[in-house]
Amino acid sequence: MNLNYIQAYNNLGVAYSNKGMYEDAIGEYEKALQRDPHYAESYNNLGAAFYDSGQYDKAITALNKALELDPQMEEAYSNLGNVYKDTGRVEEALQVLQKSLEINPRFDKALTHLGNIYKDQGLNKQAIKYYQKAIEVGPQNYSFYHNLGTVYNKEKLFQQAIESYQKSIELKPDFAKSHNNIGIAYNAVGKYNEAVNAIEKAIHLNPNYFKAHLNLGLLYTKEVKNYTKALVHLKKALSLEPDHPKVVQVRQLIEKIEKGRRGS
Repeated sequence: MNLNYIQAYNNLGVAYSNKGMYEDAIGEYEKALQRDPHYAESYNNLGAAFYDSGQYDKAITALNKALELDPQMEEAYSNLGNVYKDTGRVEEALQVLQKSLEINPRFDKALTHLGNIYKDQGLNKQAIKYYQKAIEVGPQNYSFYHNLGTVYNKEKLFQQAIESYQKSIELKPDFAKSHNNIGIAYNAVGKYNEAVNAIEKAIHLNPNYFKAHLNLGLLYTKEVKNYTKALVHLKKALSLEPDHPKVVQVRQLIEKIEKGRRGS
């Protein structure tokens, strides 16, 4: 076998995965494995591509094969934990993620996945601990700061949330979610101008961002009292997600604003 060809197929698969071309990536990983069925790295990458394309059973099979070939592959344990998390197998997810950290206590992906699980369970203090550890390992990763800010918002630790989102935005200025979420934190501490500016920036970056239009509409209604702008953003939110669970409340708010304007 020619190792260079095998690595070339694997590397091409990684390139396709990075572009979101998962079916093409899967094809390249399978070519690598046809030439070397014992190439654990390609099984790990294949499992990740199956996961990203929503093929969870195949992802689990490929990742377990990677671990059979290389029981010390921390990334395969981490990827498997992520699949388990998203398929509701939380206890198994926790076990394999802890196994990943036993091999490499500073593996930031596993730390982040654990933080995500605890965040989803409402165990915010645990989530904060793992996100902070991830930041220690990868201080230039914007998503770690964004995740930490999200949990601080949930805990009503708004100043800490603002600082975390500021760092996320510093590292990735075009990440609309951090602009939206820092707007929520600014609103919570009464900094309404900053909140408006932040959420407007989120909409500038992503004009079809439902949550940002909804948040800005509510902010203009309740705090800024600019009902003309409130209606623009509330109606835009409705048009973007007409089946959203909050639609009834939004429609009622729009009717209330319009009724008040007619009566004034």
